[in-house]
Amino acid sequence: MIIKISTALLATLICSISFAQQNVGFRQANLVSPIVNEGGTVTFKLRAPLAQTVTVQGDWEANGGAGQMVKGSDGIWSYTTGKLSSDLYLYSFLVDSVRMLDPSNAFSCRDVGNLFSLLIVNGGNGDFYSVNDVPHGAVERIWYPSGQYKTERRLTVYTPPGYENSTNKYPVLYLLHGSGGDEEAWVTLGRVPHIMDNLIAQGKIEPMMVVMPNGNPGKQAAPGETSENYGYRPVMSQFLPNFADGSYEQSFDEIVKFIDARFRTRAEKAGRAVAGLSMGGFHSLLISANHPDLFDYVGLFSPGTPSSRALDSTRLAYQNLDKKFALQKDKGFKLYWIAIGKTDFLYNPMQDHRKRLDKLQFPYTYVESERGHIWSNWRNYMLQFTPQLFKQGSEGNRNVEQEITELSKNKWQWMADKQVDTLAHLFHDKSKFVHMSGTWNKDRELEIIKTGSIWYKKADVHDVAVEVIDDDTAILWNRITLLAVVRDNEVSNQFTVTEFYKKQGGVWKLLDLTFSSVRDTHSIQH
Repeated sequence: MIIKISTALLATLICSISFAQQNVGFRQANLVSPIVNEGGTVTFKLRAPLAQTVTVQGDWEANGGAGQMVKGSDGIWSYTTGKLSSDLYLYSFLVDSVRMLDPSNAFSCRDVGNLFSLLIVNGGNGDFYSVNDVPHGAVERIWYPSGQYKTERRLTVYTPPGYENSTNKYPVLYLLHGSGGDEEAWVTLGRVPHIMDNLIAQGKIEPMMVVMPNGNPGKQAAPGETSENYGYRPVMSQFLPNFADGSYEQSFDEIVKFIDARFRTRAEKAGRAVAGLSMGGFHSLLISANHPDLFDYVGLFSPGTPSSRALDSTRLAYQNLDKKFALQKDKGFKLYWIAIGKTDFLYNPMQDHRKRLDKLQFPYTYVESERGHIWSNWRNYMLQFTPQLFKQGSEGNRNVEQEITELSKNKWQWMADKQVDTLAHLFHDKSKFVHMSGTWNKDRELEIIKTGSIWYKKADVHDVAVEVIDDDTAILWNRITLLAVVRDNEVSNQFTVTEFYKKQGGVWKLLDLTFSSVRDTHSIQH
């Protein structure tokens, strides 16, 4: 009996080893790739003794991400990049025109229908995309009943550390994917759980939930997660049913209602944000315009816009957009944040959309970054956007004080450089400017700066005090020595300058700037 049991155990062990050997056999034993070197360079290696040409293709900027690998006498190809900035990178090998993953790297992810190997260079943004020794939130995949589509649909929810053990209510960021993405994209490619865990641990953002729905109306969930199973293969969203028919934007409130009922949320406009990349930015733009009472914070990351595509004007979500933007402006919001790369293919349509918003005097914050339509930018935008959300109480006031102080400092430089377009965006349409010689309005102040009637050549700031009133009003006092050119005469005087700021649609506007002459070096009482 003992012999039989031992034989059975031996057979099981042999079988297990066989399967293990089968699965391990595809790995290139004893070969390490990639290697992140000191100084930020990365070395790639591939054993391919019969290959004629091998290149590595990644999403870093230098050489368009391409690197020609060199074959050694042992049949191992290698390539070392120049110094890479701290980030998460996707890459693959091209072996005799056949694209493949790095067989020595077990870490990969899907972007639309392609798989890529992954690596992280630390020492900057990459630290936020890494798992660190901090408290971790939870990620759930949840099905919700859709009245709009008469089926169940899938979404992904991040809850912050401590959610399960508290009774607190949390604000919610609704984060939307781009074309070809799904409810998994922001988790895998966007590294949202890692970003949120690390930012929360460092006290840079308020603890918040992140809801990542599936924005493809014709599909219930990500490829492989629907009843079609592996029959549904990943494609760009424009090839799926119901693309750009406005139904998703029009019915988005059903997702909000489901989340508010299922989780402990701050079920109010001030407790909600919506943001997205590319197609998700287009969705965020239209969702917030069609539901002006739902979101106090809007983020558009490299967004599609009404200027970038032909819209079916018979669809309710796309009708009367100027009136909807005007109503959204009138109802107010705390932040409308737009970011795009300088070489993004949507850059020019974005500029057309900005002109449309400017014509409506629709307030927004605009950020330009380098490069184009890439995940590196979108992850970075998350690092910039989320710290601006849901700030409350004394911490929120401290952040406002820093923001206003920096804005005032920048204003002096813009005035010195005669950047009238930038100043026109900063100055409120009803702003007043009180000088020793008189008081005038925005248009005259801009004209004076443009023509150089008064050239604010240099302002040395000696002391600053800021008082925050509520979360949308701030008064700044700064004592300065101003070097100015007035009617071709260079003069230097000391002033206490009072600046009154009001937040309009999430953007700070200067309502009043008053110069008071002083004769001594007194300090402002804080």
